[in-house]
Amino acid sequence: MVLHRGEQHSARAQLAWFLFWSACLLVSLRAAAQPDPRLAWLTAPLRFAADLASPLHLVRAPRVHAAEGKLVRSSQEEAEEHLRVLENLARFAEPSDPRIREGRYIVPGEVIGRVANADKKDLIRIHLRDGSAVRRGQPVACGDAYVGRIDSIRAKGSEGAAEATVELVTSAGFSVGGRMDRESEDQDEEVFLIVGGLSSRRSKDTIRLAVQYPSDPSITGGEVCVYERFAEAEEFAQLAEGLLLGRLERYASESSRRKRSFGVVPILDYRHGLYRVVVLAPEESRPETQAIASSGLAHERWLRTRALVFGDPSPWRSATKIPAGRLAGIEPGAAITGVGGRLLGRVSRAGPLAADVSFLDDTGLALVAMATFVGHAAPRVLGRLTSLGRDSATGFVRMRWEVGVSLGEVSGWAEDAPARARLFTGSGDEGLPAGLFFGEAELPVDVLPGEIREILVESDVSGADVRALYARIAPSFNDPDIARGVTASGDER
Repeated sequence: MVLHRGEQHSARAQLAWFLFWSACLLVSLRAAAQPDPRLAWLTAPLRFAADLASPLHLVRAPRVHAAEGKLVRSSQEEAEEHLRVLENLARFAEPSDPRIREGRYIVPGEVIGRVANADKKDLIRIHLRDGSAVRRGQPVACGDAYVGRIDSIRAKGSEGAAEATVELVTSAGFSVGGRMDRESEDQDEEVFLIVGGLSSRRSKDTIRLAVQYPSDPSITGGEVCVYERFAEAEEFAQLAEGLLLGRLERYASESSRRKRSFGVVPILDYRHGLYRVVVLAPEESRPETQAIASSGLAHERWLRTRALVFGDPSPWRSATKIPAGRLAGIEPGAAITGVGGRLLGRVSRAGPLAADVSFLDDTGLALVAMATFVGHAAPRVLGRLTSLGRDSATGFVRMRWEVGVSLGEVSGWAEDAPARARLFTGSGDEGLPAGLFFGEAELPVDVLPGEIREILVESDVSGADVRALYARIAPSFNDPDIARGVTASGDER
């Protein structure tokens, strides 16, 4: 068959279009490379113009109106709950044992992130609203449990605020004296040992603190607390005495089932469960006036922004873009909320003028979390949650739960039945303040440290249906003219 010149031209055009389409399809399946900053500057006006001209905003208007209406109606109640959770979190971070409180000035601190250090792997950063009495070497606690020691401290601002780094007891090379009472009634002698670092002989799931030089190698188990036999050797060693380290156990090593090792099972989740801590300073260092704690909604910097596009073009993603980036103080990991301060997602990537936002049901989004239960004031540490996407049957968000510590024994809970809980963010992740509500879930109460569970998180609002958003600005961003906006609670800064 012979094609005419016009038909030949049409066939060539169709072939060229097919090849171009195939190339675009192939490129779309590849992982996106980090964009050139210069390209981001050039394409920003086109992206904003496309957003203004998009007819999809008209299509989604009823959904946006319904979702934002729900946030407005619940904003006051959730703001009050936010303050209540923060107050309880700070209260239960203080030691309850009067013997530990006696003769000590308790300085509250909030965990704000981890420190990358080649020599000391387990360092956390804490914010102190008043660091005037804090010195290197002072012990750090969470409740009655031992956390570690102050490694360094520096002033932040002119009103006494400071930022300190804490070396955790899990750090390699760390050591603290310990004491254990024998569990047997016919043996009254105390046992002394050294605790610090992680046990090199780990069982399959449970993390244990390493034990060295027990005064009696025949011990089988018991509760271990801090006791420095040579307290005079360290300036602040006596301030940590009585703090709990955990429970000593003997267990079979994975490498050799015949050999049994010592280890202390901690009562804290040192990896994902440190949100509020306290520094124990000498009583005589207590200042005459103390700073007032601030709320994560009303006194932290938030930037009012909006969803720039209608979702993400990838059908398996739940994400959007916002027209604010690093120039406005937005960094990766920053919390994204709606009116009232409910967490909707986090910034996954930030450019100079715009940022990508992952919503809670976007697979791979991770956050540290805590839970509250009806009738119990103390927030319970959950640890790290990772989104597995939205469940097609229920519409709830599936989340992978890495259990760090057990939820504890609480009256009114049935061990074989889940308990209804309200979920809030913890702190310790960069850009994520504690106390932001993000959903409810039925939690199994019989979980054990080291387990991996899956839970379903329920929420009556999807981040993809909200257009008015609030992004948390990095604490180091100090330009008030660029960062001008309102807080998530609606109060102008």
